[in-house]
Amino acid sequence: MIRHRNEVIALALVLMVAACGDGGPGGSRDRGPRVLELNADTVRLPDSVRVATVRIDRTKREEFEPGNTTIRVSDVVRFISSDAGSHAVAFDGDAMSPDAREFLERTGQLRSPPLLAAESRWVMSFEGAPPGDYPFRCPTHGVRGTITVAAR
Repeated sequence: MIRHRNEVIALALVLMVAACGDGGPGGSRDRGPRVLELNADTVRLPDSVRVATVRIDRTKREEFEPGNTTIRVSDVVRFISSDAGSHAVAFDGDAMSPDAREFLERTGQLRSPPLLAAESRWVMSFEGAPPGDYPFRCPTHGVRGTITVAAR
């Protein structure tokens, strides 16, 4: 009886190890979310598109530098964390026009991912954005800023 129980346990262990393997070509390695690294990619923008940079640094008096930025429709805004603090950018949908909020929701840009390391970046495109004010804040520290989108 003990021998039979040991064989069952050994078989269970073999099955568990096999289930944890990569499954070979076309196996479990291809299932689920996949990560695509983009650190070395370059995006070429038309001459008409301007890139505005907003630096985030908790060690400075003004955490967002500049705190207020004016861009044009189709421009790009790049948020860069200058320190190793925990930051994020969250737009205040209740304080902007319904069209502006709908644009940010539709494009998945209402809130950034966490910016946890120095030189972490979040890039936003305002291609097709309605003109107006886009107030934002750092939910971690409460500091506020505004992006004003001007018509072209």
